Amino acid sequence: MRCRVGLSPDLVQAVLRDEIDVALLTKIEGVPTRRMYLVQLLEERFLLVGRAGDEPYEPGQERRFVGYSEEMPMARRYFRECWAIRPPTPALVVNDFRAVVAAVLAGAGLTIAPHYLVEEHLAAGRLAVLHRPAQPVVNTIHIGTRRGREHLPRIRAVFGALSSVD
Repeated sequence: MRCRVGLSPDLVQAVLRDEIDVALLTKIEGVPTRRMYLVQLLEERFLLVGRAGDEPYEPGQERRFVGYSEEMPMARRYFRECWAIRPPTPALVVNDFRAVVAAVLAGAGLTIAPHYLVEEHLAAGRLAVLHRPAQPVVNTIHIGTRRGREHLPRIRAVFGALSSVD
């Protein structure tokens, strides 16, 4: 089994070129479904979080943000859906989301994060949700492989293992 981290369009191409066997995709628009077998895996809910005790966030405030990329796709989606504006430019970019959460815990700024990566810190009172949108901001994650390979034992095992994760 071969694994790689990357953007959804790049991962789709890697699957189709047989460079990797399975991809977790956060964006499936434009995916050639005749060539890719896709299954919806889960919906992640995005939260705007900061350290416990931080003031609630309102757009337009001068607050530092931490992101996992310059483009901040999660924040871009969150800000577009909540306020129809672009997010602030990140003050700090760390290309691993666990490190982003660690930076927020250390006081480097705020972030938009998937709920499952911050739940433990929220429950322990180390982080706080700083904005509560009228409608949750969600993103659907799919698991995909090259069509025709979904029945291979190793591929079925990966799909089954990932589908059973809570």
